[in-house]
Amino acid sequence: MSYFFDSYAIIEILLGNQAFEKYGAETLTTTEVCLAETYYALLRIGRPDARSVLSNLRADIIEPSRNDWFAAVEYRLSRKTERISLVDALGYTISRKNGLKFLTGDEKFKDIPGVEYLKK
Repeated sequence: MSYFFDSYAIIEILLGNQAFEKYGAETLTTTEVCLAETYYALLRIGRPDARSVLSNLRADIIEPSRNDWFAAVEYRLSRKTERISLVDALGYTISRKNGLKFLTGDEKFKDIPGVEYLKK
């Protein structure tokens, strides 16, 4: 099974969380906006090497189309009471479109089809 890695999953892999160890050998598929969110999170926890780490990260980047963004907005709106971020909605809808499992630790996706939920 191939995965779409949200920022939470990327961060946990980079921090060496053993719960995510089995995903380390997978091709890391994500979007630039997830990487930007990851960069922000790494800087926030005091990782001065964040830019270097992410610049050297081997990843397959999916470039969202305008229709991908529209689908993400529609999905986010369909779950508006849960306050899903636009970045997460985009990742989820792109993962579904591309036949990938959405790998996340976000509880809002815990029991959603096509999601592999893993919390540290």
